[in-house]
Amino acid sequence: MTRLRLTIFLIILAIVFVCEGNSFAGSNAANHALASSKERANVVAKQLSKIVGFDIKVIIIDDKTPEAYVYPDGTVVLTKGILDIVKTNDELAFLIGHEIAHTIHGNNQETIFQIIGGHNLPEQVRHEIQADISGMLYAEKAGFNPFASVKLLAKMVKKDSLHSFDERFEAMSRFLSNKWDPYYWAE
Repeated sequence: MTRLRLTIFLIILAIVFVCEGNSFAGSNAANHALASSKERANVVAKQLSKIVGFDIKVIIIDDKTPEAYVYPDGTVVLTKGILDIVKTNDELAFLIGHEIAHTIHGNNQETIFQIIGGHNLPEQVRHEIQADISGMLYAEKAGFNPFASVKLLAKMVKKDSLHSFDERFEAMSRFLSNKWDPYYWAE
């Protein structure tokens, strides 16, 4: 059954890569046409703010190192290097959502790990997986394509700017494939 879920997920992911669907708010041409990175980040942050319940401030720094992080007050810092990798608003929504999740969840992560079964992972990897899954949910609730998260992580691996990809990809794949399985949630 796990192999079937993974196969279904990979087929869905392939369709997303090919189609780059336009049915999500983050995918429309107007959002992609925003001229500046700051403007674009602010539009995405505003949509995510409605979901998380507080204003998200985004700061962009002139650094080619691909990094993103969040301050305890919820201010998200993005480098120009990470924005060179993040090409769509769907990917940007996941990235900002991921960073905000670190602030929102703190160390309270047990619920999601009971769902995906990641009890034996090192704490830092567990925090990243928690933020990945929460970032996908926040992005989706704000109208963005949650599958863009996997695409962004794959691009970050190519740039050598991501750690523990295998564990994170497996958890995200399991979560996304189970998300639409009514038998999984009925148990």
